[in-house]
Amino acid sequence: LRLEAEPSERRRQLLQEARAVSALRHPAIVTVFEAGEQAGRPYLVFEYVEGTTLAALLREQGAMAPAAAAQMM
Repeated sequence: LRLEAEPSERRRQLLQEARAVSALRHPAIVTVFEAGEQAGRPYLVFEYVEGTTLAALLREQGAMAPAAAAQMM
């Protein structure tokens, strides 16, 4: 996503990329169910994944070692 692009172009790119990602199906990839725009603001609808957030994990454990971060991703 090009950050220097106009806001409307960034929204178009975001939605285009989200729609492309929504075609991916794999147990390790969170499914994107829908991507759209409402009142000029883009939105994404993701699959719900139960568990802790990455932010909470980092608050609890601190920075991850590069190998652990790569494995999680």
